[in-house]
Amino acid sequence: MISQLTIRDIATYPPLATAMTDLKAINYIYGANGSGKTTISRVIASVASYPSCSLLWNPHTPLECLVYNRDFRDRNFDESSPVSGVFTLGEKNVELLQQIADKHLAVAKKISEVDALSRTLEGDETIPGTGKRHELIALDFAFSDTCWKQKVKHDEQFQIAFAGVRDKKDKFRDRLILEHGKNKAVLLAFAAMETKALTVFGASPAIEAVFAALDYEPLTLCEVDAVLQKAIIGSVDVNVGSLIKSIANADWVGNGRSFLEKSDPQCPFCQQVIPTTLKDELEKFFDRSYMDDCKAVATIAETYDRVSTVLREAFDRIILSKSARLNLDTLRAHQQTMHAQISKSVELLKSKKIAPSIKIALQTLANVCDQINAMLDTANVNIKQHNIMVKNLSTERATLTAQVWRYLIDVELKSELPGHIAKRGNIQSAIDGLTSKIGVARNDLQTLKNELAALEKQTTSVKPTMDAINKLLASFGFTTFSLSESATAGAYELVRGDGSLVHNSLSDGERTFLTTLYFYHLIQGSGTSSGTKTSRVIVFDDPISSLDSDVLFVVSSLVKNIFKLARDKTSNVKQVFLLTHNIYFHKEITFDGKRSAGQPFADESFWIVKRKGPESSMERCAVNPVKSSYELLWAEVRNATRSSLTICNALRRILENYFKLLGGQDLNLLFEKFDGEEKTICRSLVSWINDGSHFAMDDLYLSQGDDVIEKYLDVFRKVFETQNHEAHYKMMMGDAFVVRPNLPSI
Repeated sequence: MISQLTIRDIATYPPLATAMTDLKAINYIYGANGSGKTTISRVIASVASYPSCSLLWNPHTPLECLVYNRDFRDRNFDESSPVSGVFTLGEKNVELLQQIADKHLAVAKKISEVDALSRTLEGDETIPGTGKRHELIALDFAFSDTCWKQKVKHDEQFQIAFAGVRDKKDKFRDRLILEHGKNKAVLLAFAAMETKALTVFGASPAIEAVFAALDYEPLTLCEVDAVLQKAIIGSVDVNVGSLIKSIANADWVGNGRSFLEKSDPQCPFCQQVIPTTLKDELEKFFDRSYMDDCKAVATIAETYDRVSTVLREAFDRIILSKSARLNLDTLRAHQQTMHAQISKSVELLKSKKIAPSIKIALQTLANVCDQINAMLDTANVNIKQHNIMVKNLSTERATLTAQVWRYLIDVELKSELPGHIAKRGNIQSAIDGLTSKIGVARNDLQTLKNELAALEKQTTSVKPTMDAINKLLASFGFTTFSLSESATAGAYELVRGDGSLVHNSLSDGERTFLTTLYFYHLIQGSGTSSGTKTSRVIVFDDPISSLDSDVLFVVSSLVKNIFKLARDKTSNVKQVFLLTHNIYFHKEITFDGKRSAGQPFADESFWIVKRKGPESSMERCAVNPVKSSYELLWAEVRNATRSSLTICNALRRILENYFKLLGGQDLNLLFEKFDGEEKTICRSLVSWINDGSHFAMDDLYLSQGDDVIEKYLDVFRKVFETQNHEAHYKMMMGDAFVVRPNLPSI
């Protein structure tokens, strides 16, 4: 039978799901017209037509649902065309009937087999968490926390690898299980993955320029030039040469020659007239060879200064790049060494230019530059690898992603994951086996049903139902029409006493009573020549309308017969829903002398369908909610969430029932006890009762706002107080009664 009915987002029901749970074999549902009852019957009739709604079955095999509602009446009773017949089993062939009975038992046994397998697979609703599917869900749920710890642990470094599964534990767990079966990536050390991730998973990595090696070769040529180790002096073959050589002042004399030219003919130092021969001898001393050597020294000094400046600037730019691929501390140490050596060599070259006779030796920069270039070469190797990654970023990301998951599988979860997968595989195998068995059992069940249908077809007829309906129609005074077998096989026609067809002339009461009788027999028969004993869920949606009390009584008796079938475990009626807006019918249908204070039996449930504003809701009741119409009106007054649209009507009907119908009192005397605004309110209530419709002033007054409702309630209470019937008011209000601050309690 149906254990739960869920309705959402159709007709007057809101998008938020509304559910009827723990449904019983017999379910009474009371609600006013327009509250949403017919929607419930339509969902049960064809839940597939309402994707947002659902039915939960226990056992799991859905049953046939026969629903009597407005749609059923419109679909089955067009007075101008034949009515589909109701087939019932005949009684002529005893052997055939026994075969049918045996086949029914076989069908029932197979249904029990399907239900047992389904309970093993899906679980029993009465025992939460049972069934292989729930077992698998529980296993996965427990393992999710273990997996999620790894996500939290490594999420900062490997967000890209976890993309798509970072928001849900079950997604992350399922990805791990999937990877375990197919991941063949190379297993890397965590440190290697972490370093690789800086580039591959970094923010928009770009191509990096390689570093140019330091070109120090021109400086090396300067450093080893022989002229630097040569004492550059003039020719000793001239007379003055011996003197200059003996006192070793060639550099002083050479530098003084420039002053001689300016002080000629006097000596720039002693101011004596210089002999003409001295100038000639000096020219011969500082010959061409001397001048070429001095020029060579000057060229070396200029070259060294220029090239070393370029070298230092290039090296400084490398350090300023602050590349993460270089050890900047080591480079800065090399920078200090280079600057110091260059400065020293520049100073030595300056000295050589001033004093060509001295010998100098420049310290080579090759050692420090070679060390720097070695570091640049190593960095360039990494840069080239990085650039290859950038050019193939999508491939590299996919590769690293696979390596990250491989690491989680084979390192982090090496002990936990295989055990979980093994347990999961065992449960899944059981699920697959049960699913297969259920499929086979359902096919066997369908075969048995087909065989049963073939047997029933040999001995079914529509005539017994027609005769039974006509007998009931006649017994309740419906003698102006009856059912007759139609020329169309397996159908009825509505005919008058003279045999003429009925053409759209039935009253509403006649039509309702006839369709109810038809449905009643359909429950125990079938609309086809087979299937007369299929297990069924029965729904009555307002099976009475403008019927007199005698007909109302017989309809309630027929419905009670269906209740008996639902309580009979051997019957094909497994569950009944009764929906009505008629208080008297509801009281009649729910009456049972054994019922204690409206308490439902174990196989019953009581419900109320309410509509507040545009939305409907379903509410379970601990006891029968319908006692009398008068009590229901007071229940509306007691309800703190009462509807502002209906409360005034409830107040008027209470006053009419209590003071006019029961008390025989002139209602016009009620508002004479009031003055001012309260008199207007009281008069609007009384005027509506007398006129049978809303008084114009009443509508105008109500339009002022919902806060006026409190004033109506206050005047309503004062009516009982002014008529000395406050005790009745207090009794009917029950726990909702509030003592006035300025009045003594009764």
